Amino acid sequence: MKKMKVCSAAHIFSHSLSASMRALVRLGVTSLPKSASDTADFLLFGDKIFDSVNGSRVKPLAGKTLRCAITAESEHIEFWNQAARVLDSITFDNKGNDFIPPTISNWKTTIRGLKYIWNKYGSRLKFLCPRNFNQDPLEIFFGSIRSHGARNVNPTPAFFSIAFKTLLLNNFMSTHSPGANCEDDNSEGIG
Repeated sequence: MKKMKVCSAAHIFSHSLSASMRALVRLGVTSLPKSASDTADFLLFGDKIFDSVNGSRVKPLAGKTLRCAITAESEHIEFWNQAARVLDSITFDNKGNDFIPPTISNWKTTIRGLKYIWNKYGSRLKFLCPRNFNQDPLEIFFGSIRSHGARNVNPTPAFFSIAFKTLLLNNFMSTHSPGANCEDDNSEGIG
């Protein structure tokens, strides 16, 4: 199976594509059927799920109330409760049989996990950035460890410890690791 890029799905499940489809249906300038509004609703739902698990700023961006850190006042928990009900209702027809793709199950697991973490530790935190739980920071970190000094794809514990200390000291003042292959997460310090 070829690896897929999340950014491709994020472009399709976007607020702007949803709004465009809805406008085209309303204006009747294309051959889109009225039922395309349902697709637009689903795309908007997908955009909101992506936003809710990718917040890296304490304050939300304009029009993107879920693209921020989880706080006691944020809409995350309420949205995730609604999203869980929607995800539970989604099935696909596979030659007469109902089929639930792994993506739907994985979204439910992710939502349950983030709700659990917030419910367990949220009372002790001002905010929690869900984007910090995704795979990019781990890939950046372990890629930096493996490429420290000479290319070392299987570092020993001693090498790992030395590389970690060196990288920590060298990158302490940098907000984004030099040469990283992932986008900057624009995270903010607590300061």
